[in-house]
Amino acid sequence: MDVLFSNFDRGCGVTLPKLNDELLAYETGVHIGDGSLQIVAGATHSVRYFGHSDDDWIFYSEIVPKMLKQLFNKEVYPTKRNDAKTCTLSLCSKAVATFKRDVLCLPNGNKNQLSGLPEFVKTDEKLLASCIRGIADTDFSVFFFRKGGVCAHPAISCTMSNKPLILDIEAALKQLGFSTSVRYDVLRKRNGREHTEHIVTVCGKDQFRAWMETIGFSNPKQKTKFDIWDELGFCLPKQSTDDRIAFISSF
Repeated sequence: MDVLFSNFDRGCGVTLPKLNDELLAYETGVHIGDGSLQIVAGATHSVRYFGHSDDDWIFYSEIVPKMLKQLFNKEVYPTKRNDAKTCTLSLCSKAVATFKRDVLCLPNGNKNQLSGLPEFVKTDEKLLASCIRGIADTDFSVFFFRKGGVCAHPAISCTMSNKPLILDIEAALKQLGFSTSVRYDVLRKRNGREHTEHIVTVCGKDQFRAWMETIGFSNPKQKTKFDIWDELGFCLPKQSTDDRIAFISSF
C-alpha cells in the first residue's frame, strides 16, 4: 500500500526509513511502549509519545527528538504538564502516520489491537534486540530485590494487558538467549476495577549484564540503575533519574 504524503510533508522534506534500519526497529519499540497513533480522515495524522515529566524528561527532550529527526527528518519538541506529571512529544505527519499503519502494521488508536511484535523486527536478531530495547526503555521496570539488607538482586520486568504481545516478547527474549519467568492472566484491582495482566521477567546478575551487552538501555531512567548497580553492587532505592545522574557524576 502506498504511503500518503501531504503537501506539508513534502514542504518539510519528510523522509521514511528502510525496514532494515535498526533505529526504526528501536523507535517501533518506543512506540509500542509509550506511543499512540491517531489517524482521523480529513483531520489529524499524528504520533504521540507520553512519559513521566521528571524521570523521562531527558529521554523525551533529548534522545527521542534526535531519533525522530534522523528517521523522518522532522523536528519535534516536548511539552510538560507538571500537574499531571506527564510529558508529551507529538509528530504530525500524514506520511509517517500512514507508514506506521500500512507498512509497519501498528494500530490506529488502541494498541491492544496489536497481535504481537511487528513482523519486520522478527527478520533479524539485531532488529529484534533494538525493538525490545525500545519497549524496555518505555514499558519495562528495572528493580532490585533486597539481599543482605541492600537492593542487590536485579530484575527486568514487563507487565502488559496484551497477551499476544507478551508472548512475542517472551519468545524474543528466549531467542536472544535469556531465561524468563512468565505469569499469565494475573487479576489485579486498580481504581476499583479488575484488570487482567501478563508479566515476563528476566532475573539475576549474569542476565542483567548480558542484557546490557545484547539489548541495553537508552533511557537514562533505566540505564542509570544499571550504572549504579555495576559500580556498587547494589542500587539505591527511591531515587529519581536526576538523583541517580548526580550520584553517578560523583564516581
